[in-house]
Amino acid sequence: MVAAALKDMQANHAELQLPPESTFELLGLDYLVDTSMTPWLLEVNGTPSLAVDHEDAKVEQMIHTQKAGMVSDMFRLLGVSTRFKPRYDARRV
Repeated sequence: MVAAALKDMQANHAELQLPPESTFELLGLDYLVDTSMTPWLLEVNGTPSLAVDHEDAKVEQMIHTQKAGMVSDMFRLLGVSTRFKPRYDARRV
């Protein structure tokens, strides 16, 4: 499913003449797991919420932990901690 959009994303990237690895897409995939533990994809969100709000404190903590881990992984994959270092180092001189 995500692969179906890859060509369009690559075309948009090329049209904007962006440097390699300068863009990414964060998608939210909503699943339902039935009583036989079969996952069913319900929807794909192009602008998923990173907010955490639930009436059950245990569920809210579980959601927070999962989303925090996902954001951490996303930053690591994007190389955020080192991506802009050469630019900042060049400005300090």
